[in-house]
Amino acid sequence: MADSASESDSSSVDGLMVAPSPLTREQFQKRIDSLRQENRVLKMELETFRLRVKQLQEENTALKRASVNIRSPAGHIRLLFKAVARLRPSDDSDLDDDKSPSRVRETRDERQTPPHAEKMLEWPR
Repeated sequence: MADSASESDSSSVDGLMVAPSPLTREQFQKRIDSLRQENRVLKMELETFRLRVKQLQEENTALKRASVNIRSPAGHIRLLFKAVARLRPSDDSDLDDDKSPSRVRETRDERQTPPHAEKMLEWPR
């Protein structure tokens, strides 16, 4: 029994030393060719993804610029509304005559801001 075990071990070692048959060589060559083809495909996919990333980065940069361009006027409008609010007289007690031109102008100025202007004030900074 000991001889059969040592024989099986030696036969497996001898099996590795034998040159591969032509059929196995063909299989290995086909496997190498398919791996090369897969490698080419993966390289093409990688290049496609790189181009897509570059395109998305450019689009992101353009959107950031547009966002700044939109926020800039909104910021100016916000500042103008604050300046107008500071300039408005807050105390009407010094006016004795309700029909004076300044009172009419104040009434006109006291109108609420238009709805679209309020939305602009709510934009994130």
